[in-house]
Amino acid sequence: MGYRYILYENNGGIARLTFNRPDKLNAFTWEMLEEIVHAIKDAREDPKTRVLILTGAGRSFSSGMDVAQITDVMSERLMPAAVIVSALKDFEKPAVAMVNGPAVGAAADVVLFCDFAVASEQAYFWYSYIVRGAIPSAGAWLLPRVIGVKRAMQMLLLSDRMGAREAERFGLVYKTVRPEKLEDETAALVSRVAAIAPVAYRLTKRSILKGLERDLATSVEYTAYARAIASRHKEAEEGVKAFFEKRQARY
Repeated sequence: MGYRYILYENNGGIARLTFNRPDKLNAFTWEMLEEIVHAIKDAREDPKTRVLILTGAGRSFSSGMDVAQITDVMSERLMPAAVIVSALKDFEKPAVAMVNGPAVGAAADVVLFCDFAVASEQAYFWYSYIVRGAIPSAGAWLLPRVIGVKRAMQMLLLSDRMGAREAERFGLVYKTVRPEKLEDETAALVSRVAAIAPVAYRLTKRSILKGLERDLATSVEYTAYARAIASRHKEAEEGVKAFFEKRQARY
């Protein structure tokens, strides 16, 4: 598939998806959403891909849905954020958001549903739905679980913005850095994540997300099932071997 509104590259198992409408602050259109979902699926299905990075071109991560298509969004049952979030929720490999600027509306949800986010000091997160008489999408489910109910209410009901430094304090962002350090800090995190045992990572991530929807007993039962699978995989053998040989495991 040829891409018009995103850039997608995959080098050495590191896939990079860039929202590429800088003249429109990378605002999403339906065509762009289709391209994003296709690229995420490509990274998911490629056995050589270890990590996916999502970022924006220019000075914005993304301003959310293009205002020119807001009327279409209001009439659609499936909201833009849900389209990307669904793809990310099925993406069991590491997903890292490199937040180079503002992340608004659906774009804030993209960051929220990535495993980790590294943000520029120039970034902020803004759920502007209620200002337009609309309601949020998947963020209403996960945001309170990440930053707490009261702070989530301030963002979702009062439309308060959250700066990058505050986002780091609340756990929404892994690390906030100066703009000129964003690429290097993201690369360092990606290198660290790429070295983790892929199957163990995938099963642990799945256990975390399923645990958000289940009671403790069911979650523990699933975790036991996942542990049994992981223990029979060659990764477990390599992990134990590396421990006794006092070296870094190679997965």
